Amino acid sequence: MRIESVPSAPLFPEGASLLVRWITRYWVAASLAVMLIALAAVVLSVPLLPLVNPDKINTIQRLKPPFALSEHPLGTDGFGRDMLSRLIWGGRISLLMGFCSAFLSMIFGVFLGLVAGYGTQRIDAIVMRLVDVVMAFPFILLAIALVGALGPGLWNAMLAIAVVGIPQYARLARGAILSVREQEYVEAAKALGASHRLILSRHILPNITAPIIVMVSLDVGAKIIATASLSFLGLGTQPPTADWGSMLADGRNYLAVAPHVATLPGLAIFGVALAFNLVGDGLRDALDPRLRA
Repeated sequence: MRIESVPSAPLFPEGASLLVRWITRYWVAASLAVMLIALAAVVLSVPLLPLVNPDKINTIQRLKPPFALSEHPLGTDGFGRDMLSRLIWGGRISLLMGFCSAFLSMIFGVFLGLVAGYGTQRIDAIVMRLVDVVMAFPFILLAIALVGALGPGLWNAMLAIAVVGIPQYARLARGAILSVREQEYVEAAKALGASHRLILSRHILPNITAPIIVMVSLDVGAKIIATASLSFLGLGTQPPTADWGSMLADGRNYLAVAPHVATLPGLAIFGVALAFNLVGDGLRDALDPRLRA
């Protein structure tokens, strides 16, 4: 009797196999993604960590360098506050502002892109001219003007950065929709009498998700830098609340005598922004069919 071999089941399901291939091929981006997830876990659980009060002032131990005191492993700032505690607490605010502003920009920008790309030519012209008006102003100057009108503060700075970031998502979503709406499967769905809501949710949005995900991953780092810039100018978080931008602004006064006060938050901003950009590059290479081969 002939016994036919039965093909074995795949070791990984399709989704897990794609994830494994992405990790093995883009290991740098995958490693940085794991580090960012770990950083997010640390800053979210910061109230549970045994850290010194970040706002506790001790003028006797001011401007101590890193590793000079066991209770302050990264030194102290100009008011004797613990740099490690302020970096972690400040990272919580900086990451929150970056993620929230990027998410808000994505939500409203994609909505405007859907309205412009799937609507009539008149609606498209009106929406895109409004987008062009916003893009005509320099990014940071428009954000400063909005914060000046709303008043300095954490949430106002985050809202201003989110508003000035809407046009890039609107243009991206509109361009992707214009390339998808004329495809045969969309025309077939229209011929079969499918509603606009069904066409958008089932045929158009799934096909523009990949570039939007890449844009968000790249934009979070840019938003962190932008919100840190507003805090550096005194328009973001207000003292004594710590975030990386305000810490960098405080540290510039001590560059000659205690460079670590400005260097540490500057390195934190640089490292996180670079990590998000490299992760975004890896996602773009993985999700773009032209770059998979």
